[in-house]
Amino acid sequence: MNIRNTIFSNESHEMISAFNKAQETFKYFWRELSWEYRRIIPAFDLAYVKCAFIQEHSNSSDSPLIEYMWISQIDFDGTTISGQLMNQPNYIDNVQAGEIIEQPFEVIVDWMFLTQDQVYGGFTIQEYRKQLNDSERKEYDASWGINFGDPNNILFVYDQEEHPENLIEHPMCEKMLDSFL
Repeated sequence: MNIRNTIFSNESHEMISAFNKAQETFKYFWRELSWEYRRIIPAFDLAYVKCAFIQEHSNSSDSPLIEYMWISQIDFDGTTISGQLMNQPNYIDNVQAGEIIEQPFEVIVDWMFLTQDQVYGGFTIQEYRKQLNDSERKEYDASWGINFGDPNNILFVYDQEEHPENLIEHPMCEKMLDSFL
């Protein structure tokens, strides 16, 4: 089974683009989170990764069930993402909320972190929000307790708009370089 083809099978072109953008930019999320784990005083209010969870039908030739859910307490070893499942599944029954899970990188469909009231990532969220009118967007944001901002302006790294060079190197890394020289 090709995992990506399975995940993409019932999705719109726009959502597939959001999934792909999340995977292409995951390196920024992981870099930011790696530095966050080194901080004495945490700066992130949240850091989540959304994965596609797939469950084959036990006695059927139907397409597998797919459910997209968020995980927290993220770890990544270069090929496998792990963390604690935040959502209670609605369709599948092979995982439960609170479980520590491990998934291959290929099933990552989104990531986001929040710091200083600014959201970074959230590609599938923003794609969904594009379909909403202003009132519905406000209601959606209120349900999360987060202002997701402009759905057409997704940031990848902290302070990116004022310091685009942060896309190249993390500021904490630059500050530490002098101690190694």
